[in-house]
Amino acid sequence: MIFVVMMDISTFIGGVLSSVIGALIVLFVLFYFFRPRIKIYNEIAIDEDGKLVFCFRNKSIAPCINVKVAVKVVEEEENANETEYIIELEDATYPYMSGRWSKKKDLELGVVTMKAKEEYSSHLRIFISAQHAISGIVSVTTRDFNTDNARKGDFVKGRFVPKESD
Repeated sequence: MIFVVMMDISTFIGGVLSSVIGALIVLFVLFYFFRPRIKIYNEIAIDEDGKLVFCFRNKSIAPCINVKVAVKVVEEEENANETEYIIELEDATYPYMSGRWSKKKDLELGVVTMKAKEEYSSHLRIFISAQHAISGIVSVTTRDFNTDNARKGDFVKGRFVPKESD
């Protein structure tokens, strides 16, 4: 009788432990695959009006919602501290960006245009926050740019196309 009770308790504990471990594995897989992945392209372009343009893409499987873009100008001071201030952007919010498996491929790209290059210092920091449409997980992607490396051109379907010199 004692042997039967001990066997039932060990079976119960084994069942509970395996259920908890299985649930943790499923949660890990869901959080890994259902998170927003935003890729900010390396190139920064100068369009015909002298404005800075950068491009980003939703690389996650499902769509992203509430995509917000912020650009900060970073200035280094003499005492090695950095001061930042945010630049106002016209097209800084995307309510919907389609994913890789979506049929609406034109909505997976985001292109942001800023003011003229001469108005900023040479160091920009770009922040893009996005919320995954299925899981609701929010992630922030950051990239630093040096505007001295900007070239004349434009982005066509996510690829930088340099402009021919006149």
